This record gives sequence, C-alpha cells and structure tokens, in this order.
Amino acid sequence: MFAFIETPANSFAEVALVLAVFLAVAGLIVPIARRVRLPPTVLLILIGFGVSEFDQITNVVDFRLDDPVFNDIVIYVLLPTLIFSAAREMSTRLFLADITSILTLAIPAFVISMVIVAVGVWWLAGIAWASAFVFGALISATDPVAVVDTFKRVGVPSRLETLVQGESVMNDGIAITLYTVIVAIALGADAFELGTTIVDFVVVFAGGAAVGLVIGFGTALAFTRLGSTASAALTIGVAYGAYALADLWNVSGVIATLTAALVIGAATPTVATPKLRYRLDGVWDTLDFSFNAILFLLLGFEVNAELIKTHWLAIVIAIGVALVSRTFGVFPLLPIVSHFAKLPRVSGRYQAVLIWGGLRGGVAVALALALPDGVPGRDTIIAMTFGVVLSTLVINSTTIPYLIRWLGLDAPTRSDRASAGTMVVLAVRAARDAMSKYDLDVMRTGMQLDALESRARSDLSELDLDPSQASHLLRAYGLATERAAAQELIDANLLYGPLGRVLLYHLDADVEAMRFDEPQPVIHGGAVRMLLRLEIVLARLTTRSSRDRVLARYSIAQGRLITNEAAIDRLRDIDGLAGVTTELIGDATQRFELIRRYAAEDIDSLRAEHPLRFEQARQAQAWELSRLTAVRKIDAFEAWGMVSKKAAEMAREALDDVYDAQAPVADTTEMIRYRDEGREDE
Repeated sequence: MFAFIETPANSFAEVALVLAVFLAVAGLIVPIARRVRLPPTVLLILIGFGVSEFDQITNVVDFRLDDPVFNDIVIYVLLPTLIFSAAREMSTRLFLADITSILTLAIPAFVISMVIVAVGVWWLAGIAWASAFVFGALISATDPVAVVDTFKRVGVPSRLETLVQGESVMNDGIAITLYTVIVAIALGADAFELGTTIVDFVVVFAGGAAVGLVIGFGTALAFTRLGSTASAALTIGVAYGAYALADLWNVSGVIATLTAALVIGAATPTVATPKLRYRLDGVWDTLDFSFNAILFLLLGFEVNAELIKTHWLAIVIAIGVALVSRTFGVFPLLPIVSHFAKLPRVSGRYQAVLIWGGLRGGVAVALALALPDGVPGRDTIIAMTFGVVLSTLVINSTTIPYLIRWLGLDAPTRSDRASAGTMVVLAVRAARDAMSKYDLDVMRTGMQLDALESRARSDLSELDLDPSQASHLLRAYGLATERAAAQELIDANLLYGPLGRVLLYHLDADVEAMRFDEPQPVIHGGAVRMLLRLEIVLARLTTRSSRDRVLARYSIAQGRLITNEAAIDRLRDIDGLAGVTTELIGDATQRFELIRRYAAEDIDSLRAEHPLRFEQARQAQAWELSRLTAVRKIDAFEAWGMVSKKAAEMAREALDDVYDAQAPVADTTEMIRYRDEGREDE
C-alpha cells in the first residue's frame, strides 16, 4: 500500500508528492497519446500497471492501496466530481429529449445485462449463484471516459454522445444500489423479495433526484448573489455535498449529484454572468482531467497480475459473457422503445457503438475490491473484474475509432458540410474587414483568403442542396443569430431570466430541427410545461420583480423584437451560398418578421393597456442596463491595470450608492402597493 496510508509521519508531504507525480505524468502523457493515436486513459492505466509490476519485482515502493481505501477514494472522492463534470457538460435539453432511451439503457438494459452475465459465469465458470449476480451487477455499469474522449477527437453526432454519457452517469447509481442489495443476499441476509427490492430501488432513485433538485435550485439562487470565484467554489461543494447528503439519507448519491449538475447546467446560461460561465468551464475542465488521470493511474496500480494468471479461464469467460450481455441489453430494447415512445430511431450504427463502447472502469474495480471476505468466490470475482476492465480499456477503447470510421459516423453530414462551408466564407469576410480596419491589406494574405473562400464555395456548390435543404440551412443561421442575440440580452439583464431560459430551450430545439439529415428527439410538451413551472418558481425566488406580469411581458416581447430583428438583418449574409436564393431569403424573412410583428404589437398593447407600468418596465430595464454597463466598464479598467483595486472598489461603491438610492419604481414592493391600493391609472 502507499506508505503514507500506514505511516503518520510526513504523510501529507507524501500525499502531495504522489498527487504531483500523478498530475505531471497525466500532463506529459497527452502529447504522447496524440502522437501514438491512443486515448490518454489507456496509456495511464498501462503506465500504472507497469509501475505496479516493476515494484512487485524491485519492492522499492508499494503503490497498491488497501482495498477499502481504494474503494473510498473512487466512490467518495473521484466519482462525485466525475459525475458532476459529465452531467454539467451535457445539454439538459438533449438529455431530457432522449430521457426515455437513456433510462432504457440505464435500467432494463442494465438488468438484462446483469442477468445474462450472472447466468453465464454461473454456468461456464462455476461461480455460486449469489456471487454470479454480484459480479453481474458490478460489471454491467459502463464508464465511457475513453470513448467520450474519442468522440470529441473524431466527431460523432451529438445524440450518440448524449446517449453514451447519459447511460453512464445514470447506471453508476443503479449499479451501486443493486450491488448493495445482492451482496447482502450473498452474505446470508433475509430471503430476497422482488416487490420490496423494487420499492426500495424506486425510493433510493427518487430520493436522490429530489435531493439533487433542491440543492441544484439552491445553487442557482446563490449564483445571483455570489461572485464568480465563490460560485465556482460552491459548485465543487455541491458535487460532494449532494452525494454525501444523499448517502447519509440512504438514497442515491450518484443520482443526487447528477440531478444537481443538470439543474445547474440548465440554469447557468441565464443566472451566471459570462465571467462565471468562463470560470466554471476552466475549473471543471481541470478537475475532470485531473481526477480522470488519478483514477486510471490508480486502476493500473490496483491490477493484480498474479490473480489474473491464476483465474485466466474465468476471465476469458467473463470477457465474452460481458460482450454478449451488452449486445442483448441494447439491440432488442432500443428499437422497441423508440417505436412506442415515438422517438427518432436509434440506428443500428448507433447501437453498434453503444455495445462496443460499453467500457468498464473505476466503479467496477472499486465495487469488486470492496467485497467482504465472506462472499463466495471473492478472488475470482476480483480477477474477472480486472480482466473485463483491462480488456475493454485496452481493446475496445483503442479500436472504437476504427469502428466509428467504418460505420461512417465520423463523416460530416451534408448539413454539417453546408454549415461549415458557409461559416468559412463568412469568416473570410470578417478577416478581410479586420485587415482593412487596421490597414493591413497584405497581398499574400489576401490571396490565401481568396483561395480559402474559393475552395469553400466550390465545396458548397458540389453539395447541390435542393431548395428545401437550403431553406433549412438559412433558417438555422437565422435562429442561431437569434439565439446569440437572446444570450446577449440575458447577460445584460434585459431579457427576463426564466422566460429567457425557456426561449433558449426552444431556439436550441429549433436549430436542431433544421438539421435536414439527422432528425433529433424533442422534449415532449409535458416536459416543457414542467420546465416552465420550475422556471416560474425559480423566478419568484431570484427576481425582485417576478410578480410583475407587465414587466415580464414587456421583457419577453422586447427580447423577441430585438432578437428577430437581428436575425432578419443577418439573413442576407449567406445570399448565394449553398443554394440560398433571394426568394428563399424573402420566405425566411417573412417567418422572422411575423414573430417580430407579434412582439411589436404586444409592446403597443402593453403601452395602451398599462401606461404607468409600461413606463416602469422601461425604467427598470434602463436602470439594469446602465448599472451593468457602468460596473463592467469599471471591471475592464481594473483588468487593464488603468486603476488600482482600491480605486475600482471605491468606484463600485459610489455606483452602488447612487443606484440603490434611485431604484426603479418597478420594484416588486412598489408593484404590490399599486395593486393593493388600486391606484393604477389604467
């Protein structure tokens, strides 16, 4: 074991040294992995295994942790952070849109896989029934870290990535729950009762989700009150706090952390400032990289080569059974669920990647090493777990890029090619404008830009998009422009937060719907209504004017007016590209103009029906915009070094004194007074 685990003296220094070595190795391995075209996680586990075996021969330092220590590090230190990071990166909208397929993979497919593995190792390897089910439960949870890294490198459809990540973060919690129940049975607990087990499972699952919802919404509230550094630190506490609190209450810590991360991820675009969003990305990218590196190095250290040699036949059986079980857990279920749930079909190509990409990792090893000594066949279970984990990480993760290419999933779709070519032409235009602005019209650079634009236009002409596809491309560009404008309004506090979030959900869905060659699932109306209700609750807790319906109506109407005007202004940017004609631009303009006109009519209606509160709403927005602009200017002066930190703080305090003394009449308390005393003039 690690020396610092046993020896109190200098333990903290030794911990720091080991962590420093781990992180240094992880950082140095990335360029090597790129050169040899292997996932960094595979090299890390091989390095860990090699160092461990070298130490067994030389006995210089024993790197292997005690089994309980390894289990605690993985389950309570590494897993909460990795779950939170993976869930935070996922689109909540895409996750909810495909929740039926994800739950199918995470629950029934998991159970089918567990049963097949149990039957297989019982029949072929002679493992006791209860122990076989223990192995089935711990080995059926997927850990696609290496696969997701490959997805990002080679490029795969967003739906496939969502399915893989969603299944992984969900079935970790399910695996841990079932593992606990089955281990108790293997140790001679009371007779198994299916009904009681199902009820307990539902309670554990739902309880974890409830804990995560409360903590996630509480964190979103805190974002509106805290600075960016404090908020980023808070999210780290949330990852561990949600997990630990749920675990103390005997519900699923994994599901609690997952739910909290999804809620925070959904709320971040509208409750977090641009500075906080940037900081969160940096913090969690660093934590995700560091903790994954530590996990895979520890996995390599923990692999016991002697145990593998002794139980090699059982390992070979387990590897084959695990692959077969994964196949039967995926292929029969997803087509059936897609048909009855009216979802876009999960194609055979996607299913092949889901099967081959079902890697096993740290959770499986941690659960195997945590097995009590009284479980029959414990050493065999640990050996089989090591064998399956190593085979999937070394074989599956290194060959899946070839599978993706063979299936054509890395090939850009016609929609992607059209979007890419269009963006290249627009980028070249922006580059020329920048050169002219700074009087840098260099002939050589200009010729290179001409060649780049010519090649992009040639690629676009080869696509030969029909009018319908060109129309989809045009509308997607307009919708993306509208979404960018909406985010700017939200960041400026000019678009009512909760309604702004709902608007972003719809715009993202509309952009995805414009992909003419890759249909995407959409969130059902019931889920949208549920999200809207949650947004209203959040609004009442976070916004001083949340009960002012006039302010909300004005905010969303003004927002739609501005964002659709922005879209209309930019549609002509792609005139003549990818089959886009003046006639198509006219048709698309009419669609955006219709929404713009409705928004303008709503503003006129508000002005006529509620003149006083309409002006108060305008005053409130002017107050927010001027205050935010002034504060950001002071922040910029401080960042540029033009003023000292003390001077910037004094300037902010002066602004606060002025704005606090002249708060707009549209404040909630003032609105309530007008309503209650009946003094509104309309």
